[in-house]
Amino acid sequence: MPLSSLFARVGAALFGGSSEADDVDAALLDECVDAIVEAVDPRLKLMPRYRSRLAPATICSIRFLRSLAPRLPDPIELSRDAWSADPYINAFFATPNDVQTCLDRNVELGAFFRDPSNAQLDAAYGVLGMRREERNVLASALVEGEVRRDVAQTTVGFTTHTLLGMAGDIGTTRGLLGEAILERVAGLALERIVAVRDRAVELETRKSMLATRLRMLTLRRGNLQSLAAGEQDPSAEIAALQRELETTAEDHLELKTDLATLDHSFAQIEAVLGEPARHLGMDTIELRVSHTGYKVDAASRETAAALRLNELWIGSNLHAVIVPVCVPRSALSSAASG
Repeated sequence: MPLSSLFARVGAALFGGSSEADDVDAALLDECVDAIVEAVDPRLKLMPRYRSRLAPATICSIRFLRSLAPRLPDPIELSRDAWSADPYINAFFATPNDVQTCLDRNVELGAFFRDPSNAQLDAAYGVLGMRREERNVLASALVEGEVRRDVAQTTVGFTTHTLLGMAGDIGTTRGLLGEAILERVAGLALERIVAVRDRAVELETRKSMLATRLRMLTLRRGNLQSLAAGEQDPSAEIAALQRELETTAEDHLELKTDLATLDHSFAQIEAVLGEPARHLGMDTIELRVSHTGYKVDAASRETAAALRLNELWIGSNLHAVIVPVCVPRSALSSAASG
Protein backbone atom coordinates (compact mmCIF):
# COMPACT_ATOMS: atom_id res chain seq x y z
CA MET A 1 0.00 0.00 0.00
CA PRO A 2 1.44 3.46 -0.86
CA LEU A 3 2.76 5.50 2.06
CA SER A 4 0.14 8.24 1.59
CA SER A 5 -2.63 5.65 1.78
CA LEU A 6 -1.24 4.19 5.00
CA PHE A 7 -1.14 7.59 6.68
CA ALA A 8 -4.62 8.43 5.37
CA ARG A 9 -6.17 5.23 6.75
CA VAL A 10 -4.51 5.63 10.15
CA GLY A 11 -5.31 9.35 10.32
CA ALA A 12 -8.97 8.67 9.58
CA ALA A 13 -9.11 5.99 12.25
CA LEU A 14 -7.53 8.22 14.89
CA PHE A 15 -9.15 11.58 14.18
CA GLY A 16 -12.10 10.83 11.94
CA GLY A 17 -14.45 10.26 14.87
CA SER A 18 -14.65 11.41 18.45
CA SER A 19 -14.05 8.10 20.21
CA GLU A 20 -11.63 7.94 23.12
CA ALA A 21 -11.74 4.15 23.27
CA ASP A 22 -8.83 2.66 25.17
CA ASP A 23 -8.74 -0.53 23.12
CA VAL A 24 -6.44 -0.52 20.09
CA ASP A 25 -7.50 -2.69 17.20
CA ALA A 26 -4.74 -5.04 16.02
CA ALA A 27 -5.20 -4.09 12.37
CA LEU A 28 -4.99 -0.36 13.20
CA LEU A 29 -1.86 -0.99 15.28
CA ASP A 30 -0.14 -2.85 12.43
CA GLU A 31 -1.07 -0.14 9.91
CA CYS A 32 0.18 2.59 12.22
CA VAL A 33 3.51 0.83 12.77
CA ASP A 34 3.90 0.20 9.04
CA ALA A 35 3.12 3.84 8.19
CA ILE A 36 5.72 5.13 10.64
CA VAL A 37 8.37 2.59 9.62
CA GLU A 38 7.83 3.15 5.90
CA ALA A 39 8.20 6.91 6.39
CA VAL A 40 11.13 6.87 8.80
CA ASP A 41 13.34 3.88 7.89
CA PRO A 42 11.87 1.20 5.58
CA ARG A 43 14.83 -1.08 6.34
CA LEU A 44 13.24 -1.85 9.71
CA LYS A 45 10.69 -4.05 7.93
CA LEU A 46 13.52 -6.49 7.27
CA MET A 47 14.02 -6.99 10.99
CA PRO A 48 12.17 -9.90 12.61
CA ARG A 49 9.23 -8.93 14.82
CA TYR A 50 9.63 -5.22 14.09
CA ARG A 51 5.92 -4.69 14.69
CA SER A 52 5.95 -6.32 18.11
CA ARG A 53 8.97 -4.25 19.15
CA LEU A 54 7.33 -0.97 18.19
CA ALA A 55 3.83 -1.95 19.33
CA PRO A 56 4.02 -0.69 22.97
CA ALA A 57 5.27 2.77 21.97
CA THR A 58 2.81 2.99 19.08
CA ILE A 59 -0.12 2.12 21.35
CA CYS A 60 0.89 5.02 23.61
CA SER A 61 0.73 7.44 20.67
CA ILE A 62 -2.56 6.05 19.35
CA ARG A 63 -4.24 6.51 22.72
CA PHE A 64 -2.76 9.99 23.11
CA LEU A 65 -3.91 11.12 19.65
CA ARG A 66 -7.38 9.75 20.35
CA SER A 67 -7.50 11.86 23.49
CA LEU A 68 -6.81 15.00 21.44
CA ALA A 69 -9.47 14.44 18.78
CA PRO A 70 -12.56 15.19 20.95
CA ARG A 71 -11.14 18.60 21.88
CA LEU A 72 -11.86 19.93 18.41
CA PRO A 73 -15.10 21.97 18.40
CA ASP A 74 -17.81 21.89 15.77
CA PRO A 75 -16.96 23.83 12.60
CA ILE A 76 -17.76 27.53 12.30
CA GLU A 77 -18.57 29.34 9.08
CA LEU A 78 -15.62 30.97 7.34
CA SER A 79 -16.81 33.70 4.97
CA ARG A 80 -16.68 37.41 4.42
CA ASP A 81 -20.11 37.81 6.02
CA ALA A 82 -19.03 35.82 9.09
CA TRP A 83 -16.45 38.49 9.94
CA SER A 84 -19.22 40.74 11.24
CA ALA A 85 -21.25 38.01 12.91
CA ASP A 86 -18.75 35.61 14.47
CA PRO A 87 -16.33 36.87 17.18
CA TYR A 88 -13.80 34.18 16.27
CA ILE A 89 -13.58 35.12 12.60
CA ASN A 90 -13.49 38.78 13.62
CA ALA A 91 -10.53 38.10 15.91
CA PHE A 92 -8.68 35.93 13.38
CA PHE A 93 -8.80 38.45 10.52
CA ALA A 94 -8.22 42.20 10.58
CA THR A 95 -10.80 42.97 7.89
CA PRO A 96 -13.44 41.10 5.83
CA ASN A 97 -11.17 41.59 2.81
CA ASP A 98 -8.54 39.48 4.56
CA VAL A 99 -11.08 36.67 4.90
CA GLN A 100 -11.86 36.89 1.20
CA THR A 101 -8.18 36.86 0.28
CA CYS A 102 -7.58 33.77 2.41
CA LEU A 103 -10.43 31.92 0.67
CA ASP A 104 -9.70 33.02 -2.89
CA ARG A 105 -5.98 32.24 -2.70
CA ASN A 106 -6.40 28.74 -1.32
CA VAL A 107 -5.66 26.36 -4.18
CA GLU A 108 -7.09 23.31 -2.41
CA LEU A 109 -10.42 25.02 -1.72
CA GLY A 110 -10.80 26.26 -5.29
CA ALA A 111 -9.97 22.82 -6.68
CA PHE A 112 -12.54 21.24 -4.37
CA PHE A 113 -15.39 23.38 -5.65
CA ARG A 114 -14.31 23.00 -9.29
CA ASP A 115 -14.25 19.20 -9.01
CA PRO A 116 -17.31 17.86 -10.90
CA SER A 117 -17.83 15.20 -8.23
CA ASN A 118 -18.48 17.98 -5.71
CA ALA A 119 -20.88 19.94 -7.91
CA GLN A 120 -23.87 19.13 -5.67
CA LEU A 121 -22.14 20.29 -2.48
CA ASP A 122 -22.96 23.76 -1.20
CA ALA A 123 -20.10 23.88 1.29
CA ALA A 124 -16.65 22.52 2.00
CA TYR A 125 -15.20 21.59 5.38
CA GLY A 126 -11.64 22.15 6.43
CA VAL A 127 -9.29 23.27 9.18
CA LEU A 128 -8.10 26.86 9.51
CA GLY A 129 -4.61 26.99 10.97
CA MET A 130 -2.93 30.18 12.18
CA ARG A 131 -0.04 31.40 14.28
CA ARG A 132 -1.06 33.36 17.36
CA GLU A 133 1.18 36.33 18.11
CA GLU A 134 1.05 38.52 21.21
CA ARG A 135 2.99 41.77 21.58
CA ASN A 136 3.39 44.19 24.46
CA VAL A 137 2.70 47.78 23.39
CA LEU A 138 1.90 51.20 24.82
CA ALA A 139 -1.45 52.57 23.64
CA SER A 140 -4.48 54.56 24.73
CA ALA A 141 -6.93 52.73 26.97
CA LEU A 142 -9.98 53.32 29.13
CA VAL A 143 -8.88 53.14 32.79
CA GLU A 144 -11.44 53.74 35.54
CA GLY A 145 -13.66 55.61 33.14
CA GLU A 146 -10.90 57.84 31.77
CA VAL A 147 -8.95 57.59 28.54
CA ARG A 148 -5.24 57.38 29.31
CA ARG A 149 -2.30 57.35 26.94
CA ASP A 150 0.71 55.08 26.99
CA VAL A 151 -0.99 52.29 28.87
CA ALA A 152 0.80 48.92 28.75
CA GLN A 153 -1.35 46.55 26.70
CA THR A 154 -1.03 43.30 24.79
CA THR A 155 -2.11 42.94 21.19
CA VAL A 156 -3.38 39.58 19.95
CA GLY A 157 -2.94 38.84 16.26
CA PHE A 158 -3.20 35.83 13.98
CA THR A 159 -0.93 35.32 10.99
CA THR A 160 -0.05 32.75 8.33
CA HIS A 161 -3.68 31.72 7.79
CA THR A 162 -3.74 28.29 6.16
CA LEU A 163 -6.68 26.18 5.03
CA LEU A 164 -6.11 22.43 4.88
CA GLY A 165 -7.99 19.15 4.78
CA MET A 166 -10.77 20.35 2.47
CA ALA A 167 -13.54 17.74 2.23
CA GLY A 168 -17.27 17.33 1.84
CA ASP A 169 -17.86 16.36 5.48
CA ILE A 170 -16.25 17.20 8.79
CA GLY A 171 -15.37 13.57 9.56
CA THR A 172 -13.13 13.35 6.50
CA THR A 173 -11.54 16.69 7.38
CA ARG A 174 -10.74 15.50 10.88
CA GLY A 175 -9.17 12.36 9.40
CA LEU A 176 -7.00 14.48 7.11
CA LEU A 177 -5.87 16.50 10.12
CA GLY A 178 -4.97 13.28 11.93
CA GLU A 179 -3.00 12.19 8.87
CA ALA A 180 -1.06 15.48 8.83
CA ILE A 181 -0.29 15.22 12.56
CA LEU A 182 0.93 11.62 12.22
CA GLU A 183 3.19 12.57 9.32
CA ARG A 184 4.69 15.37 11.38
CA VAL A 185 5.30 13.00 14.29
CA ALA A 186 7.05 10.57 11.96
CA GLY A 187 9.16 13.53 10.84
CA LEU A 188 10.27 14.11 14.43
CA ALA A 189 11.57 10.54 14.67
CA LEU A 190 13.37 10.90 11.35
CA GLU A 191 14.93 14.18 12.50
CA ARG A 192 16.40 12.38 15.49
CA ILE A 193 17.83 9.65 13.24
CA VAL A 194 19.32 12.20 10.88
CA ALA A 195 20.84 14.02 13.86
CA VAL A 196 22.59 10.79 14.91
CA ARG A 197 23.94 10.32 11.40
CA ASP A 198 25.09 13.93 11.25
CA ARG A 199 26.80 13.48 14.59
CA ALA A 200 28.61 10.42 13.27
CA VAL A 201 29.88 12.42 10.27
CA GLU A 202 30.91 15.24 12.59
CA LEU A 203 32.85 12.86 14.82
CA GLU A 204 34.54 11.24 11.83
CA THR A 205 35.64 14.65 10.56
CA ARG A 206 36.82 15.65 14.02
CA LYS A 207 38.74 12.38 14.40
CA SER A 208 40.50 12.94 11.08
CA MET A 209 41.42 16.51 11.99
CA LEU A 210 42.79 15.49 15.40
CA ALA A 211 44.83 12.67 13.89
CA THR A 212 46.32 15.01 11.29
CA ARG A 213 47.32 17.62 13.87
CA LEU A 214 48.73 14.90 16.12
CA ARG A 215 50.96 13.65 13.29
CA MET A 216 52.09 17.20 12.54
CA LEU A 217 53.10 17.89 16.14
CA THR A 218 54.77 14.50 16.46
CA LEU A 219 56.88 15.20 13.37
CA ARG A 220 57.74 18.67 14.66
CA ARG A 221 58.93 17.28 18.01
CA GLY A 222 62.22 15.81 16.85
CA ASN A 223 65.92 16.24 17.34
CA LEU A 224 65.84 19.62 15.59
CA GLN A 225 62.94 21.05 17.62
CA SER A 226 65.22 22.80 20.07
CA LEU A 227 66.80 24.75 17.23
CA ALA A 228 63.49 26.22 15.99
CA ALA A 229 63.12 29.83 17.09
CA GLY A 230 60.04 30.61 19.19
CA GLU A 231 58.64 27.08 19.19
CA GLN A 232 57.35 25.63 22.44
CA ASP A 233 57.62 21.98 23.42
CA PRO A 234 54.43 20.39 21.95
CA SER A 235 54.44 17.46 24.40
CA ALA A 236 51.54 18.79 26.49
CA GLU A 237 49.40 19.49 23.42
CA ILE A 238 50.26 16.07 21.97
CA ALA A 239 49.08 14.37 25.17
CA ALA A 240 45.83 16.39 25.14
CA LEU A 241 45.23 15.54 21.49
CA GLN A 242 45.81 11.86 22.14
CA ARG A 243 43.21 11.85 24.93
CA GLU A 244 40.67 13.73 22.81
CA LEU A 245 41.32 11.48 19.83
CA GLU A 246 40.72 8.36 21.94
CA THR A 247 37.42 9.72 23.27
CA THR A 248 36.29 10.85 19.82
CA ALA A 249 37.19 7.49 18.28
CA GLU A 250 35.19 5.66 20.97
CA ASP A 251 32.14 7.86 20.47
CA HIS A 252 32.40 7.46 16.69
CA LEU A 253 32.68 3.68 16.95
CA GLU A 254 29.62 3.52 19.22
CA LEU A 255 27.52 5.56 16.79
CA LYS A 256 28.72 3.56 13.81
CA THR A 257 27.74 0.35 15.58
CA ASP A 258 24.26 1.68 16.27
CA LEU A 259 23.87 2.83 12.68
CA ALA A 260 24.99 -0.53 11.35
CA THR A 261 22.51 -2.53 13.43
CA LEU A 262 19.48 -0.23 12.98
CA ASP A 263 19.11 -0.11 16.76
CA HIS A 264 19.29 3.67 16.62
CA SER A 265 16.25 3.80 14.31
CA PHE A 266 14.20 1.65 16.63
CA ALA A 267 15.35 3.72 19.62
CA GLN A 268 14.45 7.07 18.07
CA ILE A 269 11.01 5.90 16.94
CA GLU A 270 10.33 4.44 20.38
CA ALA A 271 11.51 7.66 22.04
CA VAL A 272 9.00 9.75 20.09
CA LEU A 273 6.03 7.38 20.03
CA GLY A 274 6.52 6.11 23.57
CA GLU A 275 6.30 9.58 25.15
CA PRO A 276 3.95 11.48 22.83
CA ALA A 277 3.11 14.18 25.39
CA ARG A 278 6.74 15.35 25.23
CA HIS A 279 6.56 15.89 21.50
CA LEU A 280 3.03 17.09 20.71
CA GLY A 281 -0.08 18.39 22.35
CA MET A 282 -3.14 20.56 22.03
CA ASP A 283 -3.31 23.38 24.57
CA THR A 284 -6.52 25.18 25.44
CA ILE A 285 -6.08 28.96 25.34
CA GLU A 286 -8.77 31.14 26.90
CA LEU A 287 -8.62 34.90 26.43
CA ARG A 288 -10.75 37.99 25.93
CA VAL A 289 -9.99 40.15 22.91
CA SER A 290 -11.39 43.59 22.11
CA HIS A 291 -12.67 44.50 18.66
CA THR A 292 -9.44 46.40 18.10
CA GLY A 293 -7.28 43.36 18.88
CA TYR A 294 -6.16 44.06 22.45
CA LYS A 295 -6.19 41.42 25.19
CA VAL A 296 -8.67 42.37 27.88
CA ASP A 297 -8.33 41.26 31.49
CA ALA A 298 -10.99 38.86 32.71
CA ALA A 299 -12.03 41.30 35.44
CA SER A 300 -12.36 44.25 33.07
CA ARG A 301 -15.78 45.62 32.16
CA GLU A 302 -14.54 46.56 28.68
CA THR A 303 -16.46 44.98 25.83
CA ALA A 304 -14.52 42.01 24.48
CA ALA A 305 -15.04 38.63 22.86
CA ALA A 306 -14.33 35.58 25.01
CA LEU A 307 -12.35 33.10 22.92
CA ARG A 308 -11.51 29.48 23.67
CA LEU A 309 -8.82 28.30 21.28
CA ASN A 310 -7.08 25.00 20.57
CA GLU A 311 -3.38 25.46 19.92
CA LEU A 312 -1.65 22.46 18.38
CA TRP A 313 2.07 22.09 18.91
CA ILE A 314 4.41 19.48 17.47
CA GLY A 315 8.11 19.59 18.25
CA SER A 316 9.76 22.94 18.92
CA ASN A 317 8.83 24.71 15.69
CA LEU A 318 5.14 24.13 15.07
CA HIS A 319 2.62 26.06 17.18
CA ALA A 320 -0.71 26.84 15.54
CA VAL A 321 -4.28 27.59 16.50
CA ILE A 322 -6.52 25.15 14.61
CA VAL A 323 -10.23 25.69 14.02
CA PRO A 324 -12.61 23.43 12.03
CA VAL A 325 -14.47 25.57 9.50
CA CYS A 326 -17.28 25.32 6.97
CA VAL A 327 -16.88 27.38 3.79
CA PRO A 328 -20.03 28.03 1.74
CA ARG A 329 -19.57 27.76 -2.00
CA SER A 330 -20.97 31.28 -2.28
CA ALA A 331 -18.12 32.60 -0.10
CA LEU A 332 -15.63 32.34 -2.96
CA SER A 333 -15.44 35.08 -5.54
CA SER A 334 -16.51 34.11 -9.04
CA ALA A 335 -12.93 34.17 -10.29
CA ALA A 336 -11.69 31.82 -7.55
CA SER A 337 -14.58 29.35 -7.83
CA GLY A 338 -13.96 28.98 -11.54
